Amino acid sequence: MAATELTVTQLDLGGTTPSYAAANADGHYFTNDGRVFLQVKNTNGATRTVSIDDPNSISPAAATSFNPDVPCIIPITTGDKLIGPFPVARFGSTVNITFTAVADLTIAAFKI
Repeated sequence: MAATELTVTQLDLGGTTPSYAAANADGHYFTNDGRVFLQVKNTNGATRTVSIDDPNSISPAAATSFNPDVPCIIPITTGDKLIGPFPVARFGSTVNITFTAVADLTIAAFKI
């Protein structure tokens, strides 16, 4: 299975009903304009790490400037993290997301 696209939900002054997707073992991606953030929830008894791909990352030995991929640890059982937004200059117009494990992990993307 390939990475699946996340539907980005526009936040609204009148209220927004979030739509969460089960995390995909092959990852997710979304179209980025610099105003999107993620919410990731973990109900498992083990932590999960969400990694945001930095397509511009390079080996620290090859340059003086190094932007590594961004890891975010989601705590056990009631873990709930907001991640982002993602500057286009660093992450590009498409952001790719991977996970250490996906059992009991849900994700949603919101645009402010």
